[in-house]
Amino acid sequence: MSGYNRYKILKKCFNNYCIIFINNSYGIDKEILKDINKSISYIIVDNLTIIKIYNSYNNQYNKYFYYECLKTIIFSLFTSA
Repeated sequence: MSGYNRYKILKKCFNNYCIIFINNSYGIDKEILKDINKSISYIIVDNLTIIKIYNSYNNQYNKYFYYECLKTIIFSLFTSA
C-alpha cells in the first residue's frame, strides 16, 4: 500500500488531525507541519502504526488546513499566468 493510500485511510478516521508520517507527510499536512507548535491536534504514524496522538484543547487544524489550501490555490493562479 502506498503512503498516499495510508494517508487517505487515516484521514477518514481522523479528519480533524494533522497526520505526520515519520518518513514524510503528504499534501497540505506537510505545509501545516511548520505550524505544529500552535494549537493543532496531530497524529504521528509509522506505516499504519500510530505512535502518538496529541489532542489539543483548542484544535485549530481546520483553520490552518483551509489557510494552506487557499494559499496553494492563489499561488498556483499567480505562477501559471
